[in-house]
Amino acid sequence: MRLVYKKTFMSNLPRCFRNKAAYAWLIAIVATCAQAWCPVRAASFASRIADSKVVGINAISPIGEVFESTTGQGFKGGFSYGLEVDSTYDSNFFLTEDNPESEVGINFAPWISYGTDPEGGADFSMTANYRPVIQTYMENPDYNGVDHSGDVSMRIKGAKTVISAHVNYDQSSGTDQIIGEFVNESLFSAGIDGSYQIAPRTSLSASLTASMSDYDNDSIEGSEIYTAYIGGYWSATERFSVGPAIRYATTKSDNTGTRDSWEFLMQTQYRLREKIQLAASLGVEYSTNSREEGDGSIGMTGSLNASYAFSEKLGWVGSIRYITVPSPSDVDYVVNNLMISTALNRQLLAGSVGLGLDLNFANYEQVGSVSTILDDDNAMSVFLSYDRQFFLERLNFNSRILYAINSGQEDWSQVQVSIGLGVQF
Repeated sequence: MRLVYKKTFMSNLPRCFRNKAAYAWLIAIVATCAQAWCPVRAASFASRIADSKVVGINAISPIGEVFESTTGQGFKGGFSYGLEVDSTYDSNFFLTEDNPESEVGINFAPWISYGTDPEGGADFSMTANYRPVIQTYMENPDYNGVDHSGDVSMRIKGAKTVISAHVNYDQSSGTDQIIGEFVNESLFSAGIDGSYQIAPRTSLSASLTASMSDYDNDSIEGSEIYTAYIGGYWSATERFSVGPAIRYATTKSDNTGTRDSWEFLMQTQYRLREKIQLAASLGVEYSTNSREEGDGSIGMTGSLNASYAFSEKLGWVGSIRYITVPSPSDVDYVVNNLMISTALNRQLLAGSVGLGLDLNFANYEQVGSVSTILDDDNAMSVFLSYDRQFFLERLNFNSRILYAINSGQEDWSQVQVSIGLGVQF
């Protein structure tokens, strides 16, 4: 039996409070994991294809949405654009055990965003974003380049129905913790979600999602994941809801063949205004691999996301994520990635300070005949950040220091120091 968790962890933390209504920043924390100021993006680019927050898997029912009504009308919109610049010192750019190489990188990231409903509440809304990242390295100029990312999403809200769709494309480059070398990855995802309010206390939701990854290195294989989800919620109270869910996923890769998995879950959500928010699920997963003989495997699976506002100025978030992805660089291996994260954020008179811990456990599971047994990798990182806004909140200053260690196939340590500025015009 195998206990499986999933988590969503943010890399940026909220910046300013205005009044007591600012407890809502806890909702915004969970949605900021893909921002530009993350010196380290999760544990690996390779794991993003199965990350529900990146590709939109089961995104129809975020924390608290089951309790909210679908009211509002109108069609409105506007453009926003800006520029982000950051510089990062990395003491171990290639994540090697012996003779680590340091690097200083500078990124320029202009961005443009369009939204039809900037104030919220419209029956129809659409957003579109585009952001190129121009990367330059002082010691390794051969890796200089431009990463492009963009997304389009639409949402239609009726009296009892919500339908949304999204298309995302994202390029990332850097030293990948799973692959063990500098890579350029492209990730594409698309999906459609829908929910229907059967009764005042009961709702159904469903989603279909496809995600595909690709690499510029011919020796590294991308993968494809297709998912289908259906679930329901019954609101026992205005704060607490519970219901069943079924999720099916099929994963394809030239390295590992095809992996099919079924999850049968009970899910729950709890919300006490914006002070406490919790979403959790627990159930059984049955999976089969095309290159393994015999019956499939059965294990426990689940998810957990939580946030708590101690006061107007002090907040905590914690979450756990478990994902299984084909190894891009090792044949007949899948990687079971367990990531546990927790963070505190304290608002100061000027700016905010954050402290966080991130644990990553990578287990290499055989799905066929292999000649080499791979050791597990266990990594830990801690960070301290300080953010502040200037000039009527149009200029953002960001700083962060991170220390990470890894043990397993290679034992390495890393220090990153990052500072950045962002302006919205």
